[in-house]
Amino acid sequence: MPASSISISFHTLLFVFLIYFSPVQVNNSLSQFLPVFLCHFLPILFSKLWLIPKIPSGFEPKSSSSSTSTTTSSSQKHHRTFFMTQNILRILVIILTAVSILVTVTNNQTVTLYTFQFEAHFYYSSSLKFFVAANSVVCFLSVLLLSFNLLKRRQQTHQLKDYYFFLFLFDLVMTVLLIAGCAAATAIGFVGQYGEDHVGWIPICDNVKKFCRINLATLLVSYLAFLVNLGLTCLIAYKCTKT
Repeated sequence: MPASSISISFHTLLFVFLIYFSPVQVNNSLSQFLPVFLCHFLPILFSKLWLIPKIPSGFEPKSSSSSTSTTTSSSQKHHRTFFMTQNILRILVIILTAVSILVTVTNNQTVTLYTFQFEAHFYYSSSLKFFVAANSVVCFLSVLLLSFNLLKRRQQTHQLKDYYFFLFLFDLVMTVLLIAGCAAATAIGFVGQYGEDHVGWIPICDNVKKFCRINLATLLVSYLAFLVNLGLTCLIAYKCTKT
């Protein structure tokens, strides 16, 4: 029982006791009861009114406001985590494709066979040129999408539904483009390493070993970029289903 209710009950009993057992000769006259009433009971009524809690205007229940703030904080945390993960993966794709482009373009080797001088360079192979072009497009689009992400990082999730869909389309195109470039470079690399007896193509990597080894390394880097971009595409697709 609250302390204020106990205080009221006690003083009420004291008031009744004073009325019936006080030395004052109590009769039916209201004038004799009035001093006792004023001295003992009215102060308790005022104290009771003073103890009533006043609810300020605009007060909202703590439970509902706390649950709403918790939900909002959780949503914002998930949104920030998603954007951070997406940007890290895009930066990784940019680095991998840029390294693959630079190494492939600068890789060359000159050899002399039977008094003839030959130069091995990506420009002399249409497959390797397509490989470089595919990585260049993916690198450029990744930089562009990363810039858009930085501009839209302050927006809420429900405002980015259409944006996530376009991200998914771009990432899907870049993934397909990367695997196409890797497939073309793999095909010409296999012919350069082992040749093709049915059409009379002889292997050339025995003569330009340095060139072939470096191209193999750049091909592995590009395959890694493809895997990262594939994971990024799956992440964006999952986000589109949850938005």
